[in-house]
Amino acid sequence: MKDEKRNNLPMYLLLVTVIIVVVYVLFIKPNYYLINGGDVFLEPVMSKKLSPVKGETVFAQGDSVYICRRDGLEKLDTAGESIWNKSFYMDQPQLLANDNYLATVGINAQEAYIFNNDGLTGQVKVEYPIILAGLSETGYLVLVEENSDSHQIEIFNWNGEKAVQRKTRFDSDGYPVGVAISPDSTRMVLSYAYFGENMLQTRLSFLNFSDAGETYEDRIVGGFSFENSLSPSIRFLNDNDIVVISDNRLDFYSFNNIPSQLNTVEISDRIECYDVFGGNLTVRFGSNMEPSANSMAESIVTFNSNGEVVKQNETAAQTTAIVGSGEVGYHLATGKVEKYSSGKKIWEAQLHQDPLGLFELSDSRYLIVFRQSYDIYRIKDI
Repeated sequence: MKDEKRNNLPMYLLLVTVIIVVVYVLFIKPNYYLINGGDVFLEPVMSKKLSPVKGETVFAQGDSVYICRRDGLEKLDTAGESIWNKSFYMDQPQLLANDNYLATVGINAQEAYIFNNDGLTGQVKVEYPIILAGLSETGYLVLVEENSDSHQIEIFNWNGEKAVQRKTRFDSDGYPVGVAISPDSTRMVLSYAYFGENMLQTRLSFLNFSDAGETYEDRIVGGFSFENSLSPSIRFLNDNDIVVISDNRLDFYSFNNIPSQLNTVEISDRIECYDVFGGNLTVRFGSNMEPSANSMAESIVTFNSNGEVVKQNETAAQTTAIVGSGEVGYHLATGKVEKYSSGKKIWEAQLHQDPLGLFELSDSRYLIVFRQSYDIYRIKDI
C-alpha cells in the first residue's frame, strides 16, 4: 500500500504543477495588475517620429495606423511599414475617423477625401471654403462652407456623390459653429451663434433625412434656442440621443423622428476635456468659474443619455485628455495613463513623457501619441 502511494506521488506532483501553470497562464498572468495595486508596466515595442512641420495627426485601429499630413494620408502597419498612401496638399487638414471610414478635410479650402481601410473611396470639391465638417459611420460626409453673406451645407456619400444641399443666411440663421451627423446618416444637428436682444444666443436646428422628415420644409423637424451660451460641440451618443456641449451648460436631447429636450445641466466649472463612449458623456471639469452649490470642479463626471450623473471621480487634477470606446475609457494624465471599465479603475501605468492620445490596438497593445512621436506598447508580462 505504501509502495502504491509512493508510486503515485510523482503523478500527484505533476497534476498539481499543471494546475498551477494553468491558473498562472489563464488567470494570474493576464490579470496580475488586480493583485499588484493596479500598476502595470508598458513595454515599448516600436517608436516613430512625428513632424510638427508637416502637421501630422494619428489615428489607429487594430493593426492599422493612419497618419494625416499636409501632403497626404498614409496607412501603415504597426511595424511602421507603409501599406498605401494618398497624396494631396492642404494647409489645414482635418482628419475625421471612425470604425469604418476616414475623411481628410481642407479647412478654409475647397476639397475633401473619403477613405475606408482599403484606400480612397471618394473625392469632393466644393464651391466655397469649408469651415466645419462631420463624418458618419456609414461614410457620409457633411461640409459647411462659407460664402460672403451665407453658408452652404452639403452632404456627400462615401463615393463623393452629393446627397443633400441647403443654404443658410447670416441675417436670419446666424453663424454656424457646430455640426454633427448621426452614425446611421439619417439625422443632423447644426448649432448657430447670433446676437439677439444685445446678448449672445445659440440656435439649434434638427434635420431628419428619413421618411419622417419628408413633409417638413428643408427637413428641419425641430429647433431650440438659449441665451448667453456658445455651443460649438454636438455629439451623438447613439443614433437617437445627443448632447450639446456649451461653455456653461450641457443639453441632452432625444432625436428619433422629432427632437425633444431631456435635460439641461448648468455648469459653473471649466470644461478641460471630454469624450463620448459607451452611450455616455465623460467630462473632466477644471477650476470653478463662478460660485455654485452644484460645482463639479476638479473631477471627472460621467453622464448618461438622460443627463444624469452615473459616476463622479474627485481625483482628476492631472488628467489632460479622456478617450474611450464601448465601456472602456482611458484617462491621460501628466506622465501616466489610467484604464477604466464601466467607471471602475482597472490599472494605471507610468510613462516617460506626457501622452496626448491613445488607441487600443488589442487587450494588451496600445498606440500612444506624444508631442514628437507615436509609440506602440504592450503590457509587460510578469
